[in-house]
Amino acid sequence: MSNHPKIIPVLDILRGQVVRGVAGNRETYAPIRSALVDSCEPGIVARALLRATGAEAIYIADLDMLRCGTSDFDVRILPDWNGTIYLDRGGLGKEPPDARFREIAAFEIGARPEFVRESFQHHRAAKPPVFSVDLRDGSLVGPWDKWGLRTPKDALGLVDRVWEIGFRTVIVLDVARVGVGGGTGTETLCTDIRERYPAMEIITGGGVRNWDDVDRLGDCGVDGVLVASALHDGTLSARDGFAQSGYNVGIHTFPRGLNMSATTEMATVGGGCYWCLEACFEQLVGVENVASGFTGGGDKKPTYESVCSGRTGHAEVVQVTFDPAKISYRELLEVFFAIHDPTTLNRQGADAGTQYRSAIFYHNAEQKAIAETAIAELTAEKAWADPIVTEIAPLTQFFVADDYHQGYFRSNPRQPYCMAVIAPKIVKTRKSFANRLKA
Repeated sequence: MSNHPKIIPVLDILRGQVVRGVAGNRETYAPIRSALVDSCEPGIVARALLRATGAEAIYIADLDMLRCGTSDFDVRILPDWNGTIYLDRGGLGKEPPDARFREIAAFEIGARPEFVRESFQHHRAAKPPVFSVDLRDGSLVGPWDKWGLRTPKDALGLVDRVWEIGFRTVIVLDVARVGVGGGTGTETLCTDIRERYPAMEIITGGGVRNWDDVDRLGDCGVDGVLVASALHDGTLSARDGFAQSGYNVGIHTFPRGLNMSATTEMATVGGGCYWCLEACFEQLVGVENVASGFTGGGDKKPTYESVCSGRTGHAEVVQVTFDPAKISYRELLEVFFAIHDPTTLNRQGADAGTQYRSAIFYHNAEQKAIAETAIAELTAEKAWADPIVTEIAPLTQFFVADDYHQGYFRSNPRQPYCMAVIAPKIVKTRKSFANRLKA
């Protein structure tokens, strides 16, 4: 019987979008087209992959950092997920973004052994780092001669040296196979590594298209398989495969009971202070999680302070994860329009500035159409004397706010702003939507 390796979904991120490349050719990188989700936004795609697979880990490659040595992309795209995140930015930092991350030292970027050894020794993280053995058509891509190897075909010799440094996890990847199908081409090397180092954790990928490919790698003693194109194209039906084949996966829980079911969807809206919106949406049946944050601006690393200055262009928003079988997107918008004033430009009550604008950031074309229809109907009904100024725009990147902003009303119900502004909105929500409240 095959060893059942864990499936590790892959996110290749370039200029803030999830992209797909073929055969390691960087000229072919283009935004993904996925059967799982109609979006290229990293956070949205990551959650879709996790919903489809129930995976315990995800792999993120920051291609801007790998290609140019610099990047302003915030890799913390899953703030409320507690799985492992393999992070490939080329080398090891002294300290990863948080305790979930396992940083990857990539052979491809030209790291010499003395530099890798020093980085490993000074690495301070909750999870041990990983070494990536990078190949192209079976030959090492990187300074193999600097590692004392006689030939670029001596990948097993490279593994010997990284084992001696202290690495206990390797990723074996032949970039020529990425995105083209036909298998990884790494079976022989993975088998040799397993025989020589039984305690080594081995992860491989590139070219995986179906469960036969995964089974074959399991026979080689592989612990994890990196998969991207097969999930987006639908050739690897993750849910059916996991249910029928007994693959070693687990579903990680999110705060406040978020269930990573296959039917979960997300809505992102802004209507003044996000503390208010969060507290109201949390009351509704079918709402599984509400995260406060920012979107719609140009700054790649917004903070509460910078957004409040009005100079970043971001809006304060909430990202609502909901079960459409229990509450629809249209119903969420009904609540949204009821708990804020969509006719005041860049203002809600005493809160003034573009960060407080009324906005709907749609995740796909269907959400856009529903939002446009809702506003058209409200306008025809003359629900307000003044025209609706709610912005409708595509969601680009969602930046989660600091922890103390999450669940703010629940944590600070006696705070003056909460009592004067948020509490009345909750009362209105519970009165107006009594049939949609949680028990």
